[in-house]
Amino acid sequence: MNTEGSTKTVSRVQLLHRLWLLEFLGFASIIALSWLDEYAGLPYWGSSASNHVPNWREPVLETMVVIMVGAWVLHITRRISKRLSYLEGFVRLCSWCHRVDYAHQWHTIEDFLRLELNKSTTHGICPACTEKYSRTGFDRTMFRG
Repeated sequence: MNTEGSTKTVSRVQLLHRLWLLEFLGFASIIALSWLDEYAGLPYWGSSASNHVPNWREPVLETMVVIMVGAWVLHITRRISKRLSYLEGFVRLCSWCHRVDYAHQWHTIEDFLRLELNKSTTHGICPACTEKYSRTGFDRTMFRG
């Protein structure tokens, strides 16, 4: 397989893992800040009202909401990345000459298979075409040497 294509695939996977990690860290930071706010009484810092009594129900509720939203965001990110990978997997063919758009150049199918998959090609005739052309008077033995 083409090493350039493999490198792109690996870097996309690494990028996706980084994205998931950043999303996770962002939601974990929101949860930590919620608990820190309630434990340390951040809104009361620097004010004369120092008799803050922590209300543990509030950060528990906030944590549950953040976890639900975080799970939804991670799920949506996973679905979007799967869809993007699916769409990037399509091979674009010319409707007229059947050349393949690969690396911003148009190649024959044979060249594409050689460049991308390191495969050689040979030609033959499928059973459906054999039947179709034999009914129209085509004799495939005329092309044998």
